[in-house]
Amino acid sequence: MCSKTLAAEPTILAIVSRRRMASSHQKGAALERAVRAIEEIVFKNQPNLGGRVITVRANRHINDRGVSHEIDLIVIVNEGTPNQELHAYECKNRKTPADKNDVIIFGHKMRILGAQTGTIVARKFTADAVAQAKQAPMIKLFRFTDDFRSIADELHGIATSYDIGNVQTTLHYRHPAESERTLAPSSVCVLRSETMSLLDVIRLIVDEHFKPIRQRDELVQLEGLHNKRTEATCQFDPGELIVDGHDIQYACIVIPYLISVRHTRLEAKFNVERRGGHYKLVCEKDPFEGKVFSVEIVTKPV
Repeated sequence: MCSKTLAAEPTILAIVSRRRMASSHQKGAALERAVRAIEEIVFKNQPNLGGRVITVRANRHINDRGVSHEIDLIVIVNEGTPNQELHAYECKNRKTPADKNDVIIFGHKMRILGAQTGTIVARKFTADAVAQAKQAPMIKLFRFTDDFRSIADELHGIATSYDIGNVQTTLHYRHPAESERTLAPSSVCVLRSETMSLLDVIRLIVDEHFKPIRQRDELVQLEGLHNKRTEATCQFDPGELIVDGHDIQYACIVIPYLISVRHTRLEAKFNVERRGGHYKLVCEKDPFEGKVFSVEIVTKPV
């Protein structure tokens, strides 16, 4: 029986992972993201808003006689209709309390926008800020905290990804060959009456072999990058796989691969009084595709 070994192209890896301290802009963006997620849930679950369309826009710029202003969040109910409602939000994720000037400036933005209500979310408010808001009943003040304990702190997730290295494939012919047969990834194959390249056939076999591995790999609890190897043997009925006109009896594939295991960490959490809580879990960037896995959870107020 004759056989032929074929080596697939190797995969090049680049792994870069660094953590940095959050900037003031990132802290502000995190609070805005949390408030947005919470308010979307709050509005969509209000019984009196049943059937209405809710739209949320972030970081909107408005112009007042040549002066530009930014509004962190706008919740729009029934946008573009005679019954349109605008609800504006200002998020202050800083150590110093929001003061009366923050309330006055926000009230000015609301008038330019034409918002029916406005909400300022901050860690603390000065007494003057509270007094100023009482003079404008359409403005509400909500405190938030990121220093609290809840059951969501115990949430844990695992992200895994795989990268297949330099695969070696050995094809065993059903009928012996009188001379050496030369194969290439582009060799013409007919698999179950479908024409494709040999490389495509190998990919199908490898993908099918990896399905159970992805589900039960014993390394998924061990964070880090692990080098592993597996083998796949695929039997073919007569005429099931034809390569360059020759009937293949079975294929043996040696598959080296890397598995990246990344545990999630709690990147940010906020509890906004009387509105809700928000948690964001993230893990390190996928070293193979550069994607970041994240999960966001909205809860009732703690």
